[in-house]
Amino acid sequence: MGGAYSENGVKGAGSGKGKANPRGGGAGSGNSCAGPGKRAKRRCGGRIVIDAPFIDQREKYPTGCESVTAVMALNYAGVDIEPGEFIENYLEKGSMPHVAGGAVVGANPRKAFVGSPYSPNDNGCYSPVIKRAAEKVIADKAAGAYSVADAGGLSLGKLCAKYIRKGIPVLLWATMYMRHTFRGESWRDEDDASVRITWRNNEHCLLLVGYDKKYYYFNDPLIGAKTRFTKSRVKRAYRSMFRQALAILPEAK
Repeated sequence: MGGAYSENGVKGAGSGKGKANPRGGGAGSGNSCAGPGKRAKRRCGGRIVIDAPFIDQREKYPTGCESVTAVMALNYAGVDIEPGEFIENYLEKGSMPHVAGGAVVGANPRKAFVGSPYSPNDNGCYSPVIKRAAEKVIADKAAGAYSVADAGGLSLGKLCAKYIRKGIPVLLWATMYMRHTFRGESWRDEDDASVRITWRNNEHCLLLVGYDKKYYYFNDPLIGAKTRFTKSRVKRAYRSMFRQALAILPEAK
């Protein structure tokens, strides 16, 4: 979490992901409709909400929203893994921006997590990093059972039609509490000085689990399960983080 990136760049350097606000900056918790089964879609009028596992990032993984959200999605699919194992064994990690050879350089968030998910002041990563990590988890623990779909670029409505209506939650890159993002620190990719990275502050990853006429519902690792935000705020935040999204899909038999 912590920041955001430019088209070439990374997640909001130096600002961290911010402290949690239990009230969610205007978010609300959606009440579930009655429905059987842990993994059932719950329908109430025009609302669909998926009963996916919730994991709170705040105590152990202050900037680990991407990893925690990936683990929620993997657990829902049936893959047995915890956030610590995901971070230690599967997540690619790189350095925070620092001065080297007279220039500010650091990891590219499209290639690695910038910093450490355990540090409250470090940055984060974008969807390609989480896709690669989740694919490695699946190869180790559930080979052939699942795949990771890059759903980036799809509108929120299409994400809901393609995945949520079928009972598949979506990893979504947006902002903390759906606040505005803004440009943070800039640096050069430590592996390719031609790539300039600009972090966008307030970057956040959370699990889209449902929708109704007015709201989208999330398992937000900074707030809680089935947290709702107005559609207009989610649309703005999703667009500001370059419409990144992933889904864990069962392989066709």
